[in-house]
Amino acid sequence: MKNVQMVIFRLSDSYFGVDIMKVREIMALVPITPLPTSAPYLLGVINVRGKVVPVVDLRMKLGLPCQEATDDSRLLLVEKDGKVAGLLVDEVSEVLTLSSDDIETTAQMEVGSYSESVEGIAKLDDRLLIFLNVEKLI
Repeated sequence: MKNVQMVIFRLSDSYFGVDIMKVREIMALVPITPLPTSAPYLLGVINVRGKVVPVVDLRMKLGLPCQEATDDSRLLLVEKDGKVAGLLVDEVSEVLTLSSDDIETTAQMEVGSYSESVEGIAKLDDRLLIFLNVEKLI
């Protein structure tokens, strides 16, 4: 049994989580510079302390309905192989520590178009948490 710390965030009415070790920073929304002819889910780029960081609309990437950003919207800066990307989410709610025994793997489930990005699902009291694999997501 191993404990896993996750950053929990909301997209629409669903809760998702990513390994806290993959999250570099959580930021308020800043102006995003659009990139012409980029993938529809790539909103553009931002400047973070002199580095250009691409921003992904996680709703669009996961096939969820689009929604305007609100005051609760946040950018999760995540890291993969030394490169940083921003994930636009509706709200960051908390950091949770869960036992790996509480997380069911999705190996036997078909969980939709982003199934390769889903590492597992945990049931907490009144909600389900879908854990995403940052490496496969971006």
